[in-house]
Amino acid sequence: MSKNDKTTINVEGGIHAGRDVIQGDQINYGDIQITNASTPDEFTQKLAEIQSAIQTLKQQPDLSSAQTRNIEAAEEQVSKAAGEVQNPETDGKDVQKTLTEAKETFDLLSSGIASAAGLGVVLGNMAKLAIQIFGG
Repeated sequence: MSKNDKTTINVEGGIHAGRDVIQGDQINYGDIQITNASTPDEFTQKLAEIQSAIQTLKQQPDLSSAQTRNIEAAEEQVSKAAGEVQNPETDGKDVQKTLTEAKETFDLLSSGIASAAGLGVVLGNMAKLAIQIFGG
């Protein structure tokens, strides 16, 4: 089947998926594995992956101007966190607060942009990890 084929599958009962279910307009961010980030350098690399995912999200063609502004605000928070982790005296609580703010923005966007929910989850996990790596 090509990507342009329109196939309808009717299912009676429930569908149980052992992993991710991706619908038409969604993008799966499950490939950003934050669990293997245990050093500041690895944490910084994961932030770069998140920034790349945000760029992909911003390129969706049907975003409203308000959604774009909110994505850009969250993107600024992630960039701020990336700058904070470059400081050798970084306090994990500051990084956690910055990433939590970005997560909250993506949580708000998730009702209109399904793929934003995945980024919110990833950012929430990164916020928790910041304390483990940087202390606080």
